[in-house]
Amino acid sequence: LEHEDLYKLEQLLSPEKISELKESEVRALKRFLFACYTGLRFSDVNVLSRKLNIFGKWIHNQQTNEMAHKFYIEIRMTKTDQPVFIPLIDRAMDLINEAKEDKIFETISNQKINEHLKSLNTKAKLNKKLSFHVARHSFATICFLYGIPEKVGQRLLGHKSRKFTEVYTHLSQNKLFYEMDKLNRGLNNFEI
Repeated sequence: LEHEDLYKLEQLLSPEKISELKESEVRALKRFLFACYTGLRFSDVNVLSRKLNIFGKWIHNQQTNEMAHKFYIEIRMTKTDQPVFIPLIDRAMDLINEAKEDKIFETISNQKINEHLKSLNTKAKLNKKLSFHVARHSFATICFLYGIPEKVGQRLLGHKSRKFTEVYTHLSQNKLFYEMDKLNRGLNNFEI
């Protein structure tokens, strides 16, 4: 999905449109958008815990010379058992802050969520083939569109390949926050 498509999906959660959705569609859409903002796989979003995976730290912004408190995800990816570190953008934080429990998203099957995404696709008038895996591709696409370097995107996606791992070892966590801020600014400034 491109940014315009994400915008159409986000609009389904607006006060004017949300009443047209079933509660299960709202939950599916929020989970899908969260994955679009983080690049996490379905299996990783399904087990995400506030206590075990969401952390905060003070980061020095080299451009403004200010300190800012930022949140991030640390998780061992279910599929690859690779550790991944993902700074959270504002929109992802908004979705996490809505969660009342430690487990951020309730357990649901991939098949069921994909059924909801098919319905949401129609309601958003996207004319795309939506599945949960599309969220991961969407994350990579918008990272590229907002100028996040390919090797940073690959690290954020937690690729298992040793070849990729060797390339990423010199990337600091601060660099990941800096690069994700590009995405944050781009999404926050986007208008149709």
